[in-house]
Amino acid sequence: MNRVFADATTDKEFAAHGYVVRSFLQPNEIGALRHLYDEFPPELPSDFYATVFSRNIGYRRCISDGIAATIKYRLEALFPYHELCFAVFVTKRQKTKHGTLPLHRDYWFVDAAKHTAVHLWVPLVDVDETNGCLQVVSGSHTLVESPYAVNEYPPVFGHVMDLLTRQFAKSVPMAAGSVLAYESRLFHGSGENLSDKVRPACVVILLPKGVRPQVYVWNRLKQTTFDVLEVTTDYLLQMERGATIQKPYPEGVTYLTSVECPVDPLCPQDLARIKKPERSGWRRWLRWSG
Repeated sequence: MNRVFADATTDKEFAAHGYVVRSFLQPNEIGALRHLYDEFPPELPSDFYATVFSRNIGYRRCISDGIAATIKYRLEALFPYHELCFAVFVTKRQKTKHGTLPLHRDYWFVDAAKHTAVHLWVPLVDVDETNGCLQVVSGSHTLVESPYAVNEYPPVFGHVMDLLTRQFAKSVPMAAGSVLAYESRLFHGSGENLSDKVRPACVVILLPKGVRPQVYVWNRLKQTTFDVLEVTTDYLLQMERGATIQKPYPEGVTYLTSVECPVDPLCPQDLARIKKPERSGWRRWLRWSG
């Protein structure tokens, strides 16, 4: 695994668990992101909504650039080996009934066997189990070796989804402006927002410096084959979620190679590699100075 943090102890924690939670933004920076969010409020056609769902490319670019400008110096201090690829807002409406985000992995934007992509989740309000804090499965970044493709092939953990959710997922209460940095292969999700206020957060994709972004496309006819495509950041800012990228490739997409990788479903025995979390004390707030 590549270096991620300046601090070797944090790197070790990240490698073991697949995520860490740290202090991140100052109050004025949280305020700047809230101002950006309020200046371009999402339409919220559903209980859960992300900037990438929008077909307005200018809006998506404006949000990514605005988040990047606000957190630039914090990123350089905490993640000296990585740089921002793109950023989005993710929102849960108040009093949701269909806002649960099941456990999932994120798309691969690098070859995870060679490089470590780091994804950041930054709430702009205090979060806990009552308003949709993040849920993670510690150590789950080691469970699946196959890429997660942008055309979203059937999940390899469907057989153990209920078991993972009930026995292994851990809620992570966080203070506004703190950051949960996770390895892109980590299983994570979130529950309903039961509060009477909207729950906004930022998601930021970091790639190792000098590594160009790429995506994987699953071959539905030859189901152990993934096409590897190098893409530009500009293309990622307009990519339609869940869509297959087909030939002739659009501008900003270059075919690199095809790789063979078995898509082996997880079984309960595979979960012996990870630990079940302690269930007591989830209401204790994680607050830091700084």
